[in-house]
Amino acid sequence: MKYELAIPETAPSPNQVMRLHWAERKKLWDRWGRFIWACVLTQGRLPEKPPERARVTITRSGVRLLDPDNLTGSCKPVIDALTRNRLITDDSSEHIELEVRQVRKPTREKPCTLIEVEAI
Repeated sequence: MKYELAIPETAPSPNQVMRLHWAERKKLWDRWGRFIWACVLTQGRLPEKPPERARVTITRSGVRLLDPDNLTGSCKPVIDALTRNRLITDDSSEHIELEVRQVRKPTREKPCTLIEVEAI
């Protein structure tokens, strides 16, 4: 099982999330859940059950590069959405190998997040 998902935005950094009202944070988490589900549906393969262990690679493409701790922290809503949509079993290191990357995009290009999930 392998999924390649392209999301048309980047998740906000933890610094931005900390300033959000709890209701806005919930909306953010729900929106990422819908993004992931919509991408899975377009691939026509719904997961029957999540793999016991998966390799997850997240590539954030944005105009501004984040420092390493904010980059990793910005993936929290993404990882939670993968768990809720049953693409991964759990977000613990026992169940996933996580790699997070970032690429600077020119200002005229839209930001995006590429997610690869592969059973290992």
